[in-house]
Amino acid sequence: MDLCVAPSAGPLPFGEIFDLDLLRRNLQKPLLEWSDVKFLPPRLSLDAPSSIEQFGCWSARPPNQEEPILAQNLLHYLGLDISYTRLPEYIRQDPLLAAHAHIALMPLAEKIYPLNPLIHPGDEVLMAPSPNGAKLSPSNHLSCFDFMYFASVGRQPYELAKFLVSGLECLAPLSAYARKIKEVQGAIFVKFGIKVTEVLMTSDEKDQAFWRGVHEEGWKYIDHSAERTLDQHGEWYIPILDIVAQSMGIGFVGSVDSTVSIVSAHRVEDWNQGITRMVNWGGRDAP
Repeated sequence: MDLCVAPSAGPLPFGEIFDLDLLRRNLQKPLLEWSDVKFLPPRLSLDAPSSIEQFGCWSARPPNQEEPILAQNLLHYLGLDISYTRLPEYIRQDPLLAAHAHIALMPLAEKIYPLNPLIHPGDEVLMAPSPNGAKLSPSNHLSCFDFMYFASVGRQPYELAKFLVSGLECLAPLSAYARKIKEVQGAIFVKFGIKVTEVLMTSDEKDQAFWRGVHEEGWKYIDHSAERTLDQHGEWYIPILDIVAQSMGIGFVGSVDSTVSIVSAHRVEDWNQGITRMVNWGGRDAP
């Protein structure tokens, strides 16, 4: 699915952000990117590769959705022509709800296990042929999916620097975040004996009045305009640098139900044993 940045930004290779050599050594497993097995055009090129591969992939869309989610820009860049088969209902966390989008990773792993995959008669029904008309079933050698946002291991349907990070993505006033920040500062002092005074604010807010308010609170922020992040590194690096900064905090205050806030809070809790809180939409303090 094409999200977050403009198509002109091009796809972002996984290995450009993550240290795949380190991951390979730690996992003691080979890890490949598409560029390792196929010649690809430059990332910002609008051209497709000279060769087009056809694959059968799975769609994780709920039963009440008739079409798969297509990452058109990525598929064009990789030169892929994909047919989609809907995942069977027993992969879902609640098979009785037609609109239930969440899938469970454990039965999914059984379904795609190459040596002895979980197969029930009639559970592999073509959802959509490829743009070029191919009707391929998913392969045992390569598993691919249209959308894994709602995949979960457990039963719940989702998904050490001495500073505190606040990520704002809603219409809540700064005062609501200020209250939560003070609460987190107090909890950090109780847990670590550290008096945190540095606060980093990250947001995609464009209103300069908002940033003046951040400055008046005494909080720091990355000025991507002044740093010319977009001009020097491209559109992807604005959110990436913000997310990296968020992951380094000993505390985090975010927005309820924001994916970025949820994941960033988990990083602070898991990587730094930090303290996190969320602010409700509209500024009502979260419990």
